[in-house]
Amino acid sequence: MRALLVEDDRKTASLIQSYLTTELETVDIIESGEKIIELIETNNYDLLILDVLLQKKNGIDICREIRQAELTIKILFVTALQSQQDKIRAFESGADDYLIKPFDFQELLLRVKALINRQNKAKTQIIKWENIVMDLEKKEVQYLGKTMSLTPTEFDILQTFLQSPRQVFEVDHIIDKIWNMETIPTHSTFRSHIKSLRRKIEQYGGRRDTIQTVYGMGYRLCELENSSSIIKNETLSQKGENNDLDTFIAELWAQSKPEIEVDFNILNNYINKIDSNIDQETAVRVAHNLIGFLGNIGFDEVSRNFRIIEQNLKLSSFYEQFNKIEETINLLNINFKILFEDNNLLKSISNDGKQYHILWLENDINLINEFEQLIRVNNLNFKLSIISDLYSLENYHHDILIWGDCEYCAINKEEMMNKLTTLELSIAPVIYTCDDSLENRLFFSQQNIKAFFTKKIAPSDFLQYIKNELEKPIYISEKLYNILIIDDDERFIKTVSKKLIKNKLPLNIYTCSNPLNFLAEIEQIKPNLIILDLQMPKLNGLDICSMIKQDNILKMIPVIFLTGYLEPEIINQFVAVGADDFVSKSKIDLELYPRIMHHLQY
Repeated sequence: MRALLVEDDRKTASLIQSYLTTELETVDIIESGEKIIELIETNNYDLLILDVLLQKKNGIDICREIRQAELTIKILFVTALQSQQDKIRAFESGADDYLIKPFDFQELLLRVKALINRQNKAKTQIIKWENIVMDLEKKEVQYLGKTMSLTPTEFDILQTFLQSPRQVFEVDHIIDKIWNMETIPTHSTFRSHIKSLRRKIEQYGGRRDTIQTVYGMGYRLCELENSSSIIKNETLSQKGENNDLDTFIAELWAQSKPEIEVDFNILNNYINKIDSNIDQETAVRVAHNLIGFLGNIGFDEVSRNFRIIEQNLKLSSFYEQFNKIEETINLLNINFKILFEDNNLLKSISNDGKQYHILWLENDINLINEFEQLIRVNNLNFKLSIISDLYSLENYHHDILIWGDCEYCAINKEEMMNKLTTLELSIAPVIYTCDDSLENRLFFSQQNIKAFFTKKIAPSDFLQYIKNELEKPIYISEKLYNILIIDDDERFIKTVSKKLIKNKLPLNIYTCSNPLNFLAEIEQIKPNLIILDLQMPKLNGLDICSMIKQDNILKMIPVIFLTGYLEPEIINQFVAVGADDFVSKSKIDLELYPRIMHHLQY
């Protein structure tokens, strides 16, 4: 499968090319849409990946031109333009799909594969290779758009080559495939057919050695050389065999930093009216290209800031609005500091340790920026991707999913949970929401989630939970620990049990809802750890803990109180009866699991 990428930002183009060459036969790059029809027809591309904001001719016009020429090539727009109107214009011009920068590379690959599959289904009777197009149904062959006059035998020989263009065929293999037993030709006759086929290809503008002799082995097709205006993908493809994408991104960033600094100077000179030769169109294009490139190599906050800068620069009244000028200058300074003054910057790109991918459904930009700032300050190797719905969730690899406040979630959370169930995700979502209503809590208590947080909890505390979850060791042990939960509230017992099971801790979980039976349960279960509620009828948690700690055998069992009361007086009572630990019920997801494993392994 052959793809052509039209992208005037070389950095972004190199990223896309490097990633897709692992799946596609060819990914070539051009910087503008000039002579696009000729290029597509000459090189028989199957897929066109197109930006909208290009120099000389924009992507929408290019797409229209291709459709007016009745070319069936699949067209995927990859652009930083994200409004509904931009998408409508693209699809009305003839696009097959639309992807917004910055994007997840896995999603790009899946969209490309989907378009390729669609293309293959639509043309199962068409074979394309270089400048040759063969229609199996019509028994017709075209070279550079001209119909060739071939004999049935020549057609069958050429079809054999086209169906496996990189294979070397022995003469006997082709003969066995095409001729029946009664009409098997001699090798000399076969060579005559090859000579005739070569001569006809040459007559229609091709090279005589399109069918190449491999001495001692047979024949094969010889690929043509493309024009120098196209950036070929061989070097990056070879590079990809020795280095993974992360290494390539780190190297590309190091190489691109001087160029990025030049882009900053262009924007700064335009905003501050230092250089009158820089026009609005140039400034907008520079900001536009930085949105995609920097977002795709992991600088999500910087990318979002450049999106705001681009929007401001597009205003015809930009210089008349002091607040917009000030905002743009501030964002430019923030981005420069993040990119060039943070000594720990490349840890997010080239850290030798594992990088964790956080996927977040959220539309609060200020909260997202604060969260990313905390990630940087704490030198955490986390990649944060923001999405606005769940319909492309299966396209993302993620280590943890955060369900925040977004427009779609607020409309129909039932449908959202159904979608998650359909996807059969191995990782349950973490809820982080402004909606602290009883109704909302009740709904999620009945769902398959990992944890529930309200945004009353500070982002720093929430990040600590995420860090604990992502960096939580994977417990590999043949031993399963028995833990006993003693609480009169059966619903709460079930909730805690579900949470422990979902966290895949090496535990056998037993429950006791009647505190009067606790000794019999302990004798039968022989727990390695006990979780106690404080207030229970007939026998409270303090009395139970006191009896356990006074027993010469049972006193070695760790006891953790799980309670909604953590006043100093209550804590003193826990200490007095010999409790090993205590956790607030409001912080189960944040503190309980690491505390359990700490006491079991201690």
